[in-house]
Amino acid sequence: MKKCSKCNIEKDICDFHNTKCWCIACEKEYKRQHYLNNKDRYKELNKQYRLNNKNSISETKKIYTDINKNIIKEYQSTYRKNNKDKIKEYNKKYHLLKKKELNIYGKEYRKNRKRKDPIFKCRCIISNSIYKILKYNKQESCLKYLPYSIEELTIHLENLFESWMNWNNYGKYNVDVWDDNDQSTWTWNIDHIIPQSNLPYTSMEDDNFNKCWSLNNLRPYSAKLNLIDGASRIRHVF
Repeated sequence: MKKCSKCNIEKDICDFHNTKCWCIACEKEYKRQHYLNNKDRYKELNKQYRLNNKNSISETKKIYTDINKNIIKEYQSTYRKNNKDKIKEYNKKYHLLKKKELNIYGKEYRKNRKRKDPIFKCRCIISNSIYKILKYNKQESCLKYLPYSIEELTIHLENLFESWMNWNNYGKYNVDVWDDNDQSTWTWNIDHIIPQSNLPYTSMEDDNFNKCWSLNNLRPYSAKLNLIDGASRIRHVF
């Protein structure tokens, strides 16, 4: 037995760390109180430590994750399953608190992905066009109703590209920028050979929807000519 010099209670020797005169419980409580009284200092020390040891911390985490991959995965799966409401509430509060930052991040992410990923860009273009016509809330995916995959559509359009066309110059016609003698100023649209106005639809289940958005009815087309055609009601076919 041994008497703790902090709480003055005689305890089993196993309740002490080696030769220390405070018992484990008193030592633990002291550290807890010291942390609470010096939170800012500890926070700054931890921050400085992470900055000074960024690589070693990252490597340690990577090694730990690799060794315990299955355990971590199982734990995360169980936690999500047992805390659905808690996670949902946390996500809701987090999105409300960080709404502005998340919107900016989302816009930047989509912008960068569109620049690097033609399939993603093509999907956004088609989805926006369809939902604009139907005035739908974007909850039901239009991909369910299209008679092809976005990958197939992307390949179809690329096969019809004129020499100056690429995914980076997709866009609206801008009269202030367009120069008929400079191809670097040109832009293109996805054009309906038979215009959407000639194939009206009110839902994605209409026959006209499939006709309007069939591969045979879609092509990449000069944004300027597309605007002129729309105004004059003239369609240029192959």
